[in-house]
Formats: sequence, C-alpha cells, structure tokens
Amino acid sequence: MIKNRKMKYLAAGLALIVLIAAGGYGYVYYQLSKMKHVELPTTNADLGIADDEGKQVPAESDVQNYDITNIALFAISREADDEPYNSDTIIILSIDKTHNKIKLSSILRDTYANVEGLGMTKINYAYAHGGAPLAVKTLNSNFKLDIKDYFTVDYESFEDIINKIGGVEITVKDYEIPVMKRVGIYTAGTYNLNGKQALEYCKTRSVGNVDYERTERQRAVLAKMIEKIESRGVVKFPSLVSALLPYTETSMSSADIINLGISISTSNMNTIEQARFPMAGYSDGEMIGDLYYEVSDLDVTAAQIHSFIYYDQNPETLQ
Repeated sequence: MIKNRKMKYLAAGLALIVLIAAGGYGYVYYQLSKMKHVELPTTNADLGIADDEGKQVPAESDVQNYDITNIALFAISREADDEPYNSDTIIILSIDKTHNKIKLSSILRDTYANVEGLGMTKINYAYAHGGAPLAVKTLNSNFKLDIKDYFTVDYESFEDIINKIGGVEITVKDYEIPVMKRVGIYTAGTYNLNGKQALEYCKTRSVGNVDYERTERQRAVLAKMIEKIESRGVVKFPSLVSALLPYTETSMSSADIINLGISISTSNMNTIEQARFPMAGYSDGEMIGDLYYEVSDLDVTAAQIHSFIYYDQNPETLQ
C-alpha cells in the first residue's frame, strides 16, 4: 500500500512538472475559475450511495477491489435560463484503471425510476426537479452506484466545444441523411462533423431505432471527443482545458479536474467501451397515464451495469 501511494505521488509530481514546464498550470486554474461550480452532498446517504442501513452501495469491499471512478455526464436543453430543464442525455463515464479502459454507459431518459419527491417517473425528470444533486442521487439510489461528481453541458455550449476541438469524425449512415441534410450532409460516409452537425447527429431520434440508437450516436460522439483529447497529450492539456471548461458546470474541484485529465492522458487507455441501459430485451415501452416509459426490473438493470462497469463483462454476454 505504501509503495503504491509513493508511486501515485511520484506520478502526480511528474505530471505537475510537465504542466509547469508547459507554462499552463496557473492559466488553467484561472480558466477553471470561470466554470459554474455546484457542490454535491458529501455523505453517502445524501448522495444515494448508502442503503437503508447506512452501508455503502455497492459494498465497500467491492469498490475497494477496483480502481474505478464514475462520473455522471448530463446534457440539457435550456429553453430559458429561469425554467427547469430535463437531462436529455444521461451518461456514466467510468475511468477504469483496473482494466485500463474508459467506459460509457447511457441511461435511457425515459427509464421508469424512483425520483425522490416525485416517486416513480422518468429518470430525466430528476434534473428538472432538483438539478444535478438530485440527478446524481437518482442514478446512485436506483442502480446502486457510487457516483460523487458530475459534468453538465447545455446543447448550445456543446456546439462550441465540438468546434473548439476541431470537430469529430463520424460515419453517417444512409438512413440518417434525411436529418443530416439539414446541416449540409447529403450522402452517407465519414465526415469531420462541426459543432452544429454533431449536435444534430446527437439529438435526432426520428430516424433509426428511435431513442436506443440516439444514445449510440451520443456515445459515439463522446468517444471521439475523448480520443481527440487523449491524442493531444498532457503537454497540450492546459490549453485544451482553457478552451473547453468554461462551457461546463461541475462539482469537481480545479485540482480534481486537472488530475483527471492528466490521468486519462498519461494512462494509455486506448479502449473505449460502450453500453446502454436498460439493455435490449430487458425493458418494455409502456404508456402509464398519457406518458411513455421504459419499464424494467431496476435490480436486474443495476446488476448488469455493475457487471459492465466493475467486472468488465461485455454487455453482449449479458443478453
């Protein structure tokens, strides 16, 4: 344990030296100060991590066996600054140092889940009802997760972020053309999508397999963004941070964001795996009242999420 700690401190020290040599450390902190920062609760109970007996869920012994950090990613559409807004996109970003992977887990926004103060309803209503704190608690309590931080971006900022990194390379399918021609793409093929094009690609659910395939598009774009950030390397990380982070809201501290970026950039995580929950075949679309929901056994879904994130099982083997 002491040896591992020393190695971590050494790695962190070397990373800081690289940043200082690049002349960007102080500037990064200045840029980070422009972000909207929202504190999350600090206790497991308030985060939805503790069960009724106060024990951490997943069990502390299970969590300690894996070096995995889970962060909630939300995308919202702001109709007006003073109006509540649902989280149209919900993705769990898992930095898995145990298996040397990055994992992206989409949660369908129509998932029928228990939201504190609302009861059983759509999971994306949590954000409108209680902001990111309640949205994070809802993910933890329904799926027995240990998320303690989040990032939120609105769709207008998403366009700017894509443009700042120089676009993302995406293969557009023929049946997606009726939507993509709105943004200047008229034939199937691989394109470097700009911000407006990437946003149209991510938001549409009028073609393909509706919201199921919509989440696939969102994960594809996010994966390409991560790959692009990784390709820049740790030396260019400060300038990248300064360009992107003012567009986000987060619970993470400046130091945690820098350490996370350095960790991803220096860990050689070349594998990005993706999954969607509830999984195909384990949920049914149902009308309850006059609203559509994706109804599933939440305990089964939680177990499948754990198998993917913690135990590194291929989602296809869980079918």
